[in-house]
Amino acid sequence: MSIYEKIIAHEEYSMDTNRRPHVIIGASFGTKTPPQDDPVNKRLAEMCDFAALYFGIPAILQWEIARYSTADTQLVVRQETGEYLDTRKLMVEAQTFCFKQYYTRVILVAGATHAYRAERTAKKLGFEVVGTLTTSDIWDSQSEQWWTRGLLRNLSREIPACLYYKWRGWM
Repeated sequence: MSIYEKIIAHEEYSMDTNRRPHVIIGASFGTKTPPQDDPVNKRLAEMCDFAALYFGIPAILQWEIARYSTADTQLVVRQETGEYLDTRKLMVEAQTFCFKQYYTRVILVAGATHAYRAERTAKKLGFEVVGTLTTSDIWDSQSEQWWTRGLLRNLSREIPACLYYKWRGWM
């Protein structure tokens, strides 16, 4: 099933105001400079844009995605120091903004191996995750982040990260 079919399959959310998402949260996957050579975050941006347009809702995006997005972006999340922003920090920033707007129901967009941790972290912070859109075509051998260059590298980081988040009570 394509990502667009997954979004359209959530038709009941667009009709049922009790389940309709308020906002999209897009979690980046790796980073690359120059940005025109970053196909993974371009693909995540396309997913965010399609969902935002389909549901008519705004997006909160990590800067690596936001630079490619045409969605109504309410907040671009980036570390002031330009350092890597982890999943927990993204979700806390999103929570701070969203809860002021009474946005509690979200659609998450993330890489497939990252979606589990992103979803659990969002739920722990009080979001109702009504859908998670993922793509498994996320590996970039030229990424600046070693753990986004292949499945085994990613799992060698993602599994300990999940255990750490669980230990900290973040998911």
